Amino acid sequence: MPTPTSMTAIHSTLSEDDTGLPSFGESLDEVWRTASHLITESPLETLAALALASGTLYAYHKAFGDAEFRGGDGFATRRQVRKNFGRRALLNKRRILRPSLADTPTRRLPTTEVGIPLGRDKKTGVEVFSPIENSNGIISPPGGGKTALMCGMILDAPGPVLAASSKLDLYEQTAHLRAEAGRVLVFNPQALGGDVPSTLAWDPVIGCRDPEVALRRTRFLLWGSPATKGLKEDDFWQSASFKVLKSFLWAADMEGLSLLDVAAWSKMPTESPATRIYEKYAHLAPFGWKEDLEQTQASAKAGSTSKTTTLDNVFLTFSMTFLFLSAPPIVDFIRSAHGPAGGFDIDAFLDSRADTIYLLGRDAQGAGSIGPLFSALTGEVYEASMLRASRMPGRRNDPPIQYDLDEVAVICPVPLDNWTADARGHGNVVNWAAQGREQLYKRFGKETGKALMGNCTMLVLGGVTDDEHLESLSKLCGRRKRRDPTHSTSADGRRSTSYTYRDEPTLRPDEIKDLDNGEILIVRGKIKPVITRFTPVWNRKDVKAAERAERREARGDRRTPWRRLTAHRAVTELTDVEPEAWTTPDEPPVNPLPTQAALHSARTTEPDHEPPPTPPEPPVTPEPPAAEAPPTPPRGRNLGAF
Repeated sequence: MPTPTSMTAIHSTLSEDDTGLPSFGESLDEVWRTASHLITESPLETLAALALASGTLYAYHKAFGDAEFRGGDGFATRRQVRKNFGRRALLNKRRILRPSLADTPTRRLPTTEVGIPLGRDKKTGVEVFSPIENSNGIISPPGGGKTALMCGMILDAPGPVLAASSKLDLYEQTAHLRAEAGRVLVFNPQALGGDVPSTLAWDPVIGCRDPEVALRRTRFLLWGSPATKGLKEDDFWQSASFKVLKSFLWAADMEGLSLLDVAAWSKMPTESPATRIYEKYAHLAPFGWKEDLEQTQASAKAGSTSKTTTLDNVFLTFSMTFLFLSAPPIVDFIRSAHGPAGGFDIDAFLDSRADTIYLLGRDAQGAGSIGPLFSALTGEVYEASMLRASRMPGRRNDPPIQYDLDEVAVICPVPLDNWTADARGHGNVVNWAAQGREQLYKRFGKETGKALMGNCTMLVLGGVTDDEHLESLSKLCGRRKRRDPTHSTSADGRRSTSYTYRDEPTLRPDEIKDLDNGEILIVRGKIKPVITRFTPVWNRKDVKAAERAERREARGDRRTPWRRLTAHRAVTELTDVEPEAWTTPDEPPVNPLPTQAALHSARTTEPDHEPPPTPPEPPVTPEPPAAEAPPTPPRGRNLGAF
């Protein structure tokens, strides 16, 4: 191929070089000759190589070019979502999350065995799951959809579930499906809803003869009390209330008494029967517990010069802690735990694979509050699960134990800041819901509330109106670069576009407040924010299928009596025989059709006129014996006949 005139001109212009090095003109001429040769000899291969090089450069530019403005929307990229929340990433961690599933092929393993579904990412369409090693906190105002989200968490749980709520929604939406896989135990001492009976009996005193158990249950009873609102957990161990209550619980269990007796002792500031019990079991009493009790009560004895402020505080705390015993149903509930059926077996619940406990009760801040009792039961289950995990393969519960605590600041306050920090590696999944950040601060204290939210994957639903909280969430979502184009036209008519870049929040506070129903803002650690859209529990396929089955069953029950009545009328019209009345369920059913004997009796009944005489029957002549039949040939084909 001849060299073009333009290239010759460039060569003649740039070929002179006094340095002895190849001139730029010679180099350019060599490049042109090489390219011309390749195009002439192998045009298809050359075009393919150019296309591959162009595609590689484009992909590199998309992935790494303009790094400052890449991912300019500020949300997590598809790669980040798949890496942290995707199905494959979670299933690849099954050896750690679920040691028992280590050898199970991923194609046979539902993602719900290792993760909690949170919907689909609106940006990328990737299905999002929260690993079962993470704790999740739901922030939503009343009616914002937290119950619809938490019900789905309960239904998808791969193991035992403990759910607490101040409403019946969690129970009504999930109990029928959970009952298909395991036992459903209800702890409803306040008869919430009226028609949901309690099937679980428990008394915190039972088992307190073990000092470790007495210490744990004292801690949780006081933690759930309105009197300790806002206190740090360390304050419990140093308080006089803690010292007295642990001594009461141990003494009550040694004598086979109940929490009702402990509440009665809390109204005896000078001397209680617990002191005499310690004298009776002095050789078994924990060291120093009797002295703790006597030292606190000494200030109220006659002639004592000690200040009574401490004693007053102790028994004021007790009076608020045991407010829930003012309700007669709860008194009966506590007594039933000492009946022949016995109380709740925590170990059996933990060893099950699909049992469910529902704790149902009203607001824990008023008279008859149930908070201390719920906190004690939930705390005891959690502590028992931690001990169980230490004996399991991988040092974790498998399947995990899941705690779904709705309105956690109201109905079931527990030390969530410590739980969410420790549960990750022990197979305990903690999901809690609150109406807002201020509600957490009011119940647990500001520092504890901050620590709690920092330990969890935060799931924020629309409708939050706390300005400070919205501003804080906006900051956590980060900032992004926004490119604004500017168009201009020059004097000669040429148009040009320039760009200016400005920094702005990824999500403004008002955008967080205005999240649509069914949308979740996921804020977790150093991952950019993700907005998903989840399926409410009432739109799930399994829930709809169960509802259809219930409707079919109800229609069948209503149709059965009508069909039976129709059959009776048909028999009466066809036979003129009135069928007998329907029997009770305890009697055998009556056949509505007339029997053969009844029909024969109807035909042989005497008519109004005398029938003609029946002629005598002729004598029967005996038949001659039949000739003996020839023997039957053996079965099979007679080949000789063909």
